[in-house]
Amino acid sequence: MQLKAKQVQSELEQITTHLLSQADEPETQLHIGVYGIVAGSYLAMLCIFWWVFSGSSQTVFMIVICAVYFVMYFGTPYMLTRLPKPDPLSGQHKTRWATFLRQPFATNTGLISGREAALQVCLIPICLVFATLVIGIIIQTG
Repeated sequence: MQLKAKQVQSELEQITTHLLSQADEPETQLHIGVYGIVAGSYLAMLCIFWWVFSGSSQTVFMIVICAVYFVMYFGTPYMLTRLPKPDPLSGQHKTRWATFLRQPFATNTGLISGREAALQVCLIPICLVFATLVIGIIIQTG
């Protein structure tokens, strides 16, 4: 057991060293695609809610209120990213999705790959969509 833990630790150190050697400076901002995946997941959940509960006008009213909050929650940061930046060096540099996934990403607890960072951010919303879909199917068929 102890040998396995030492082996895993040495593999993690090798991966971290490899990630550090590939890039000069680790990424600190998530790619815009990660935000798109999260927003798309919540939009899919709202659509599933609409599909499941569209029979009741009171429930549809609540879903519309949720949609308004969705627009405010995701629309405000979207609009803020579209504002002109006073300093061209302070803006987000545009990296390709594949490049972001390969680059190291700095977190408070250390370096991870961009792929791991995207997975950590997107995993819960995507799982919620699947859970909502399964529950919706059960409600519709039952």
